[in-house]
Amino acid sequence: MAEALVSVVLEQLVSIARKQIGEEVRLVVNVDREVENLIYHFNAIQAVLQDAEERQVKEARVRNWLRSLEDVSYDINDLLDEWNTEILKQQIEKEEKEGVALTKRKKVCLFIPSPSVCCGCGPIDKVVRRHDIAKRIKETHEKLTDIANSKQNYNFHENTIRATEKLERVETSSFVQVSSIIGREEEKNRLMSMLLSESSQQGGSPFVVIPIVGMGGLGKTAFAQLVYNDENIKTHFDTRIWVCVSDPFEDIKIARAIVEVLNNGDDRINSTSLQPLLECINEYISGKKFFLVLDDVWTPTIDNWEPLMGALQNSAIGSRILVTTRKDTVATVTGAAADHVIHLNILSDKIVCNYSIKLPSLIEKEMISLKRLGEKL
Repeated sequence: MAEALVSVVLEQLVSIARKQIGEEVRLVVNVDREVENLIYHFNAIQAVLQDAEERQVKEARVRNWLRSLEDVSYDINDLLDEWNTEILKQQIEKEEKEGVALTKRKKVCLFIPSPSVCCGCGPIDKVVRRHDIAKRIKETHEKLTDIANSKQNYNFHENTIRATEKLERVETSSFVQVSSIIGREEEKNRLMSMLLSESSQQGGSPFVVIPIVGMGGLGKTAFAQLVYNDENIKTHFDTRIWVCVSDPFEDIKIARAIVEVLNNGDDRINSTSLQPLLECINEYISGKKFFLVLDDVWTPTIDNWEPLMGALQNSAIGSRILVTTRKDTVATVTGAAADHVIHLNILSDKIVCNYSIKLPSLIEKEMISLKRLGEKL
């Protein structure tokens, strides 16, 4: 129970943080540090929840700790719902100012969960509501900090990945059957535009990081494979590198995989320490425009992400790093700009329906091809 709740709240927090930074909806001010710390504490707590939930059956004090965590998590979840409601309200008001009809505003209001949205719209009411949210965020932040700090008293075993998740993950490659990918034309066009532009990252970095975020089973890997094998991509970049990362985030393993593509004959490829591999990357990537795909990323930290990125600073402007992940928190760690994050959503019923109509004819064509192949054999 607690584990699922924490995951939901953590995703909401990351989403709110991104909106605060990238979408000009800074409604609740002076809480940036609290939001960052909430994300940090929830990540730390998430690592011990599996052990805590197993131990609560026999240990009353662990059970009480989890109840306190759940209470605070529900409070934060309610706060984030209110915050999102305020964001929606501001977006509606912005549209109205730009000439959107009042009737459209009323229709949208019907779908906002909080009844307070459509009443008490004066400027004083806005200030009071937003000040109240900020105050309560700071209060819940203090409570969560106490809970996070107290976990040290229980000697929890950290476990960032379930055994079942390990079994679900398989090594990915850069190859894909293009016909198996449907309904992603809009996302592909947006991604191709970002990959083929010559822009560089803010802060002087020659490369841009582009995370693809979405729940399991939505085709993030297949989508990345699709663009990786596009002829325009092949000719645009000097070198392409595909690395299946999975979990845990092993910087030495990732660095070695990059070196294997850049120069497989270098003796440093067999190094068991990170530094020689990073030096090798820095040397061979110099002046090259590269396209690096880091597929299935789960648990990077700033400490093991930044050294890898530092080794790539010698590359040419226009280089790109594509990261596929299930977690918004990973996109945050990479430092990617909000407008460079691509969220893959579930395909609409219309797209699925259109594909279902075409499917029988596609299957028939495949069967004919297989029959002809069998006759030749």
